[in-house]
Amino acid sequence: MTPEDAADEAAAMEEWIEDHVTDSAWDSFVNRGEPGSYMQLSGWARVKAVNGWRKQRWFVDGDAESGAATIGAQVLVRRPRPLPWSFAYAPRGPVS
Repeated sequence: MTPEDAADEAAAMEEWIEDHVTDSAWDSFVNRGEPGSYMQLSGWARVKAVNGWRKQRWFVDGDAESGAATIGAQVLVRRPRPLPWSFAYAPRGPVS
């Protein structure tokens, strides 16, 4: 897989998550998870959005047969001008 293919796949996954996982469903997942922190809730993303941060949510569904946990993280991303790169962090994440 080329880096471009990987980037396209990641962008498609991000769109799918945003389209299929509502804020209330995400918050419910975080509240049930370990460690469940308010910094992974949708409300925290709204607080940070005022200062230019945007949320990206990543979610990997676990496998019940193997005992693998479902894991997710809300990653906050900010690209300050005029810098050519972005900063990203997953406060108190991931959640399982």
